[in-house]
Amino acid sequence: VKKLNDKIILILYIEVLLKQQEIEIELFPVKKDMNSNIKELYHELINIKKSITDNEELNKLKKEINELKNDNKVLISIIENQNNDIKILKDSLFNLMNKSVIMGDDEKSALLKEIEKKTNKKIKQLNKLYQATIDGGKPINFHNKCDNIPNTLVVIKSEEYKRFGGFTPIPWKADGNNYIDDKEKKSFVFSLDTEEIGPLVEYNNTAVYHYKDYGPCFGYKPDIGIVGNPLIEKKLRISHRKHEYKENKNIQLIDNQETGYIKALDYEVFQVIFLN
Repeated sequence: VKKLNDKIILILYIEVLLKQQEIEIELFPVKKDMNSNIKELYHELINIKKSITDNEELNKLKKEINELKNDNKVLISIIENQNNDIKILKDSLFNLMNKSVIMGDDEKSALLKEIEKKTNKKIKQLNKLYQATIDGGKPINFHNKCDNIPNTLVVIKSEEYKRFGGFTPIPWKADGNNYIDDKEKKSFVFSLDTEEIGPLVEYNNTAVYHYKDYGPCFGYKPDIGIVGNPLIEKKLRISHRKHEYKENKNIQLIDNQETGYIKALDYEVFQVIFLN
């Protein structure tokens, strides 16, 4: 193409001249007095055009260029389709990675509505930060994945397949050994099985507890607390809420529960992402 580049440019230029001359002749047929130089030039241009049209090498090149243009259109169409497929796969992978193995979609929707009500914000999406059976059940595994991230939803499945958890806007931390206050009272605990949602048991403004050897802990004593690896030991503490709460604030995290320590089959932590 480079070798024929000048010729191609010349061809295009000559064709433009020919068209201009032909148009002029058609528009002004009375122009019979063209001098011989113009007539000769016109005939010369006609001959050049004919020779170009009859040039097999050039025609072959034109054909190849047209084929390349068509191939390019096909490739662009294929790339666009592949980009759409990639987007669909990315969305599917994101949904799969962020899907809860403990709560159903209806239960998740109910919890998100409660969080929106508590925070007065609209939720954009949930990002799964941690799953005990995949990332490891030790507290250090939880802290490595979840520390310093606000607005987390914890969902737990205990032995005997009871499901409950809590939400807090307070970021989890491994450092310290203390209770943290939720001054705006946005934290809460819930039971998926009994479909109950309730505030935390508080004592001296306690909401969550931070300690490197503990996982997520909600409320005083606590209401719900993971104090080790609950997948292999009885390290999940559940309070008997009916003895802890005042009138009209009782919720039962587990049917017929007594305060004590049990094992967990799994637990998940999600970050709640709000719309700006």
